[in-house]
Amino acid sequence: NSTILGQVGESITYEGLNRLFPNAEIEDCHLTKGRGDFILHQNDFIMMIETKNYTKNVTKPEIQKFYRDFDQNNDFKCALLVSLKSGICSRPDFHLEVRNNKPILFLHNINKNMDNLLLAVRFFKLILQTDHIDLSNKEIIGKLNILTPSIKRNWNSMKQHLQQFNNNLIKLIDEQEHHMKEIFNLLLIKY
Repeated sequence: NSTILGQVGESITYEGLNRLFPNAEIEDCHLTKGRGDFILHQNDFIMMIETKNYTKNVTKPEIQKFYRDFDQNNDFKCALLVSLKSGICSRPDFHLEVRNNKPILFLHNINKNMDNLLLAVRFFKLILQTDHIDLSNKEIIGKLNILTPSIKRNWNSMKQHLQQFNNNLIKLIDEQEHHMKEIFNLLLIKY
């Protein structure tokens, strides 16, 4: 049933937010009408997060509801519409839009890579901390939309390389330990 799927998705997102942002206040608003599912507070950074746990793409009416919730709350500096297991209708992954001079991002399939939430927050903070970015300038937003897929791709590539390095290093450590055991056995020393 869709209610249970929604609750499961909200739980997954809530756990991911708490893991990724241990020093932030994560406000659960899914029972409060018109506030999104979560609000991430970090000092003066206030971000609305709407979570969808669909197997099919998030539909246009859900996007309109997301817009309405975001537009009705002046305290939000930015917002995310995240889909855990699907895409979002008519929006590429990491698509940036601006509403009322405030940035919003659309994230696809974050259940596979919850760290994309961390990347999105860093991206928002970079934009919001830069005074000379005119978010009403469509040309700037267009260029940012062109850059965001590359940023995401590089982020994921760096993480994969780091994981591969970690795996290789652990393999070498295990191999070295095995050699040390062999040396101790040859010397009849208990390891």
